[in-house]
Amino acid sequence: MAVCERFGEGDPEEAIDEFNKLMQTGSVTEYLEKFEQLKSMVMLSLPGQLDSYYKLCFLSGLKEEIVSMVRITRPLTLADTIEAAKLQERNLEAIRKTQGKMMHKYSPSPSSPPINKQNFTPHTKMKWPNFQYKKLEHVFSRNAKTGTHAVDQFRKITPSELSYRREKGLCFKCAKPYTLGHVCKQAHLNYILIDDPWGVRESLDEPGKDTEEFWGTEHKTLKLRGKIAGREIIILVDSGSTHCFIDERLAKTIQLPAIGNPLTVRVANGELLESRQLQGALQWEMQGNKFTHQFNTLKLGSCHMVLGVDWLARYSPIEFDFKQLSMRFLQGSQPVELKGEVSELKLKAIRGSKLAKWRRKQAYGITAQLYVMEEEKEDTEVIPAEMKDLLNRFEGVFAEPQGIPPRRSHDNSILLKEGATPFQVRPYRCLYVQKSEINRQLNELTLKDKFPMPLIDELLDESHGSKYFTKIDLRVGYHQIRVKVEDIHKTTFRTHQGLYEFKVMPFGLTNAPTTFQSLMNHIFRDQLRRYVLFFFYDILIYSPSLEVHLQQVAKVLNILQEHQLYAKRSKCSFTQTEVEYLGHIISGEGVRADPKKVDSMLKWPKAASVKELKGFLSLTGYYRKFVKGYGAIAKPLTILLKNDGFHWST
Repeated sequence: MAVCERFGEGDPEEAIDEFNKLMQTGSVTEYLEKFEQLKSMVMLSLPGQLDSYYKLCFLSGLKEEIVSMVRITRPLTLADTIEAAKLQERNLEAIRKTQGKMMHKYSPSPSSPPINKQNFTPHTKMKWPNFQYKKLEHVFSRNAKTGTHAVDQFRKITPSELSYRREKGLCFKCAKPYTLGHVCKQAHLNYILIDDPWGVRESLDEPGKDTEEFWGTEHKTLKLRGKIAGREIIILVDSGSTHCFIDERLAKTIQLPAIGNPLTVRVANGELLESRQLQGALQWEMQGNKFTHQFNTLKLGSCHMVLGVDWLARYSPIEFDFKQLSMRFLQGSQPVELKGEVSELKLKAIRGSKLAKWRRKQAYGITAQLYVMEEEKEDTEVIPAEMKDLLNRFEGVFAEPQGIPPRRSHDNSILLKEGATPFQVRPYRCLYVQKSEINRQLNELTLKDKFPMPLIDELLDESHGSKYFTKIDLRVGYHQIRVKVEDIHKTTFRTHQGLYEFKVMPFGLTNAPTTFQSLMNHIFRDQLRRYVLFFFYDILIYSPSLEVHLQQVAKVLNILQEHQLYAKRSKCSFTQTEVEYLGHIISGEGVRADPKKVDSMLKWPKAASVKELKGFLSLTGYYRKFVKGYGAIAKPLTILLKNDGFHWST
């Protein structure tokens, strides 16, 4: 993220706007490439966004023929959503190929009557065919005498029955012998019942109750404003609902009595809810038009009423325009047009400069400023007033670095082995700052520096006799060193959006630690091991008295300021009599192991593999100087590291 912030190109505001308007026009792969390109820019301006935010953005831009099936799978993460979209695209492609072959195989013969092209009139608005609603109205018809639904025409084929029909060559629908071109004698109405992949919910219904599938709203819904009993209400038109429903709280408020036994219905999320039929037909008004229909009560969330298939069938054919969110039909002989609610709410992140322009234009809107709340650690450090004054003098050392670091004599150089050639690695679908694979490829071709690294035990011994300690942690250490101009091209890596290269030293390069250590040795050559220790970007200043300590800290901060090296104030400790450094606690009494590390060793879980055992021995071996006879104690465990030395217990 630090590399993207410092060296990224393009206006983040334009990227956010383009990201919100991104729609799929080609394949899913092409859409995904553009999506990830814009996502990396959005993450700079809107850090901390959850994965669910990007999942919803990805879904909203998919084609309708793909997004509908992707929503059915209920993906949990963005990765699951991408995988489901690709799978649905492959399925659609396979269906198109199959249909093409069937059309070619069963093309009309010369004796077939010609097709009258005048019967086909192109239009852009969808019309609901009459037969669809007539069949649904017939299937869900209510018996006036018994008050029950005729749902016995629905039949679920079990997996065993499906397997039996496949083996015997029977039709899956009518169970008659299946041949090429077979047509069932009786027309069938199919519906899909989706099982919840997160487990089976307990049913609330009782024996004798009917259970029906209804209500599946899409991303773009048609909502109308209406009135009932003098109250303003929101009405949802939903072709996925079998019946019309009214919110049970609204029904109680306007005192609409319910009759009959409760009917159990299953909503889109799989939840089972109880519904009751209202006594008599309900009358309401929509945009100056009055309607009357039979309703059931149900707990509704985002609306007050739902107009289902039974109401739509009554006024079929109906012409829908989902771009303008409107519907047209005939009420008797009178044409009726209902217009849906168009949401004009826009939520967008803007910078302060753009907000100032809005204020000058006297634009109206609502602005909000979001903060990331982090739990602050309790500051137990007591810093003398003299040290506080000193830190104020060098506050620039703790500022956020701006721009690219300056050129130095110890810039990172990458010397390649003789005969090394550029490696070929396919583009990775990940952020530019996560190119660890690229670093591994480059490390194999790089000559290793023969630079002696300091021993931690020797460094800690230098602090003997000191009473005051200051620890300074340099900010994003390796990124404060540039790569030599002639070696920048060697860090090039390939992405779906082109080639990129590092101008600063990235983490993970084989010679990065030695480059940083040599720089520190050079700038602190007069102070090293006299009162300054450093291991990479962790600096320790130790002194026998407070007066001397203040002078030495001032010299170190002055050197950092001269060489434009920046530290992170929140990770530093100043003028302490006891300080944690490299996993040890250093004080005037000497050096001891960090209690937090000791506690981690005591609570280490039982190793179940060689890898876990190596991790435990690596941690304990770091503190072996504090354990008498460590080698003999750990010998039974080190034997298990040999080939075939570790055996799983039963």
